[in-house]
Amino acid sequence: MAKPIYLPKWTELVMILHSTPPEQRYCGKLHRRTGMTIRHLRNLMSDLEDMKIIEREGKGKIKYITLTETGKQLAELFLQVYPALKR
Repeated sequence: MAKPIYLPKWTELVMILHSTPPEQRYCGKLHRRTGMTIRHLRNLMSDLEDMKIIEREGKGKIKYITLTETGKQLAELFLQVYPALKR
């Protein structure tokens, strides 16, 4: 029996951001989709923002998250590799 491979949570977040419509890319919606706590999600997003993988833009009280070009490239790579690791 093959052992499961655990990927860092931020890889899952990047893939979810890539497939989520722009109007649903904010903390409240993402924490429900990922199952992460809001605090963990915000910490991950701060790290991803420092690495220039995401950008946050505030519109009123809500900060929407978008992938940078680097983030989009990473998401596409993860989407290719992830299914092979799940076998």
